[in-house]
Amino acid sequence: TISGGCGNVASSDYSTVGGGCGNTSSSYFTTIGGGYGNTASCYFSTIGGGRQNTASSKYSTVGGGLINTASAYSTTISGGRCNTASVYSSTVSGGRGNTASGNSSVIGGGVINTASGDVSVIGGGRENTASSYGTTVGGGLCNSASSNYSTVSGGYCNTSSGNSSALAGGGFNTASCNYSSIGGGLSNTTSASYTTVTGGYRAEAYLQGQSANASGFFAVIGDAQTSKVIARKEDTLNSAGTSILFLDGIGTLIIPKGNNRAWSVMIKWLITTTVVGTGTMAVGATKYAIDSFFFKRVGGTGSISTQTRIVNQADANMTDSDITYSVGGSNELVLTMTAPTSANGSTLRSVASLYIEELAW
Repeated sequence: TISGGCGNVASSDYSTVGGGCGNTSSSYFTTIGGGYGNTASCYFSTIGGGRQNTASSKYSTVGGGLINTASAYSTTISGGRCNTASVYSSTVSGGRGNTASGNSSVIGGGVINTASGDVSVIGGGRENTASSYGTTVGGGLCNSASSNYSTVSGGYCNTSSGNSSALAGGGFNTASCNYSSIGGGLSNTTSASYTTVTGGYRAEAYLQGQSANASGFFAVIGDAQTSKVIARKEDTLNSAGTSILFLDGIGTLIIPKGNNRAWSVMIKWLITTTVVGTGTMAVGATKYAIDSFFFKRVGGTGSISTQTRIVNQADANMTDSDITYSVGGSNELVLTMTAPTSANGSTLRSVASLYIEELAW
């Protein structure tokens, strides 16, 4: 059916052109509402109008606009200019020069955005890239979400490249490890898993689980920052037995990045009995303390200052339990849990929060 216009072609069964000029509806059940130079060439494809648009795969749709191409099964372009939806169920709502080339990928609009990962989403903005499975870029300029489930909400020139990493905004930030996040700010970096930079300028979270913040730097990223890390351990110990705390509870060391670095450290720690052995312990028996000192690594050699105990509280059968501090074989800071003399096969859990001011030179 051709309802009007000039130079239109409806060349297959049940194909329709509503009007306009130079439109071609060339497969059965294809429809073009109007416009100029549009082509619907595969069955059940639809073009609402506009100019030089192409719907070339079954169930593909172009609502309008200019030189848009919906070229794969169930793809949709609502409008805009020079947009492409090229794989299964991909969608471009509008804008210019956008490419949805991952299965079920979505671009809301903007300019020259690319959603090439399956189930990836770009809300808008300019020159953003969502290039792996389930990635999201909300908007902004030149942002990249490049690992599975990574997210950049906005800002400019941000990169979220670890699995499930997240960037809220700011500029030139990099979340490069799994499950890391940056709240905003400028030129911040996460380079270990489960880390956070809340914001600020040129902070680096490089120890597992570290949360870092800086307001500036002297020479390199992370050389004047404050941060927090958490160490933990569970172990079954006999009288006065010892066990080292780790950032992952198993074997990740608390080690400063590089040489020529000094930390002021305040540590709040807790030891609790969870399983009683054959001694006189009780489930829930606890000791809590706060310690303060400085730790440094100069020329590759670590050293620790005299420690000051600020708070010391304990249940009666935990008074001789402790956490002590030393320099390890890799010049790392070592936290060692000591069981009370009445432990006798009891299971103890310990956790320690390290609040750090950090300088490097």
